[in-house]
Amino acid sequence: MRDLILFTSNCFGEDRSAALIARELKTLLQQRGQSFRVMGASLISEGKDYLSRGIEIVYASHVPPSGGFPTHSLKGLLADLFSGSMITPFQFIKTLKSHAHKTKLAVVVGDVALLFLTRQGLPGVPLVFLSLPKSDYIAPHYPIEEWYIVKHTSTFLTRDAYTATNLQKKHIPALFLGNPIVDELEPSSVLSFSPEKPILGLLPGSRKEAYQNFVLMLPIVEEVFRQHPCHVVAALPPTLTDDHLATHAYPHGWNLHTSSPFSFLQKGDTRILLSRGVFAEVLHKSTVILGLAGTANEQAAALGKPVVTFRGVGPQTTERRFREQEKLLGGAVTYCRHYPSDVIREILWLFSNPEERTRRGAKGKEHMGPAGGARNIATYLIEHYLTEEG
Repeated sequence: MRDLILFTSNCFGEDRSAALIARELKTLLQQRGQSFRVMGASLISEGKDYLSRGIEIVYASHVPPSGGFPTHSLKGLLADLFSGSMITPFQFIKTLKSHAHKTKLAVVVGDVALLFLTRQGLPGVPLVFLSLPKSDYIAPHYPIEEWYIVKHTSTFLTRDAYTATNLQKKHIPALFLGNPIVDELEPSSVLSFSPEKPILGLLPGSRKEAYQNFVLMLPIVEEVFRQHPCHVVAALPPTLTDDHLATHAYPHGWNLHTSSPFSFLQKGDTRILLSRGVFAEVLHKSTVILGLAGTANEQAAALGKPVVTFRGVGPQTTERRFREQEKLLGGAVTYCRHYPSDVIREILWLFSNPEERTRRGAKGKEHMGPAGGARNIATYLIEHYLTEEG
């Protein structure tokens, strides 16, 4: 009997969305007394998002030197080749094939390339495809992609309602059930700030180049604070350590102060709180976000926060990528071309203009949609694929 429901995903952002749906599905199945196993497979990550949410994994890898963007530069492509990362897709397919005989349903969360690999590994298995990287706001699916998706999937889910509507006009049966990126963003109550000052939230990212990008934020923070005293808090992932941040910041005059529950960096009167495990609370409480992240920038916009960006280090922080985020989020994200002057000016202007913050925040909420996508998708999977009769 086929008793496995398998989720496949590209990397960090897609892993998180897939794991949220998988966890909701696992909970709903247990409530119904159904004994399906729900497992995950991440193409180019260690699968920690699955494991942290109680989902076992059948395949995990490692992030290649290009950061998962080998086509963005010749250097990244060559680095991936020499690291052996180019054999990862073949290992991925081989692993999926070993589970094909017991897989009742596969849910692909990512791009069409991942859909192709999953189909190669799971021939004959029904596929549900959630296309997160593509949106008609910035990058519509190519006709060849549309053809492949329709031919090889049982259900085609989009990341926003606008894309689904456009596809439906072309008689492609796409559905929008919500975007899991927006889920699991309920705030805690750990952070406490005096209300008379605005709060600048920092999102340096989670990949190895985040240390360098954090350093690029320091002169911005220093000058913003000089002109408009504010609270500054960095939302850091477990992959970034205080000691390494301090090592990078020390040559620029910043010193680490160990404290509980969070340490902080300080230069003169300017202080940056280094927080972990309170990501959602940082987003909720921030007045403005200075973001050099991918998914995290989108999550901030979804909560109605204006995001300011600039070109950083690494494949996720290029001008092209942030220009795409501007379009994707309807102007909730603002890319500043001239560093650091334009960035400083934009943050200070937003601090002093609540009407503009509200306007941009409304755009972000509109383009990202409300929370609840993971539960909606899990419910759909049960009703259409996993009923007792099925």
